[in-house]
Amino acid sequence: MPSGLGGIVLQLCRAADSRTARSPSPERRSVADDECLGRGATLESRAYEGQGGGFLSLDGHLNYEVEKAHRDLVVDLRPVGGADSVIAVHDAFADSVSHRYEWQLAPEPGLEIAFGDTESGSRTFLFRKGDAWLKGWVLNPEGAELSTDKDAFKVTRTGTEADFRIVLAVGKGTPPTAAADGSTLSLGSTTYDLDSLGDHRPAGTRESSAPVRDVQ
Repeated sequence: MPSGLGGIVLQLCRAADSRTARSPSPERRSVADDECLGRGATLESRAYEGQGGGFLSLDGHLNYEVEKAHRDLVVDLRPVGGADSVIAVHDAFADSVSHRYEWQLAPEPGLEIAFGDTESGSRTFLFRKGDAWLKGWVLNPEGAELSTDKDAFKVTRTGTEADFRIVLAVGKGTPPTAAADGSTLSLGSTTYDLDSLGDHRPAGTRESSAPVRDVQ
């Protein structure tokens, strides 16, 4: 990752209204063993041999006290379409009542943040520090609000369901452009389908470990 952008932290948070915060979610009421509360499960984990990246699938609904909180994540640590490396993430939430959900990036101080441009149907955001950059594409942006708050960048959705399909790329020099089509985003000759990240196979690599299940 380019120097100056290594301090960016990917955060996933939910801001609940006060009434919901005082009321236990259906999951918390239905779980008899309190030791399970507030814990996430690793559903699947695979490494891409030869590059250090891989695929990860997580279930965090107990952590966020909603009926569904699922993350699929691809880390592709090879040059792709003008980027040094790419992260593709699909965060999906659902609950019986409406919530405000915030997907957040909290960069280190001193970065320039721009957002809101439209590119092939997606909305983009761009972090810069010197010659280094991080560019993001928000797919299916209808209903999403992009903003900054205290130097953090946020994508916000409100409702009983919320999906965040976001691709991040890092590099130096001129950021690349991408082609978005529904749940897919293409950088150069590589396409990421945010609804099927578990099927992603980077060119020139193979999986070096079998899927595993673990509880965090």
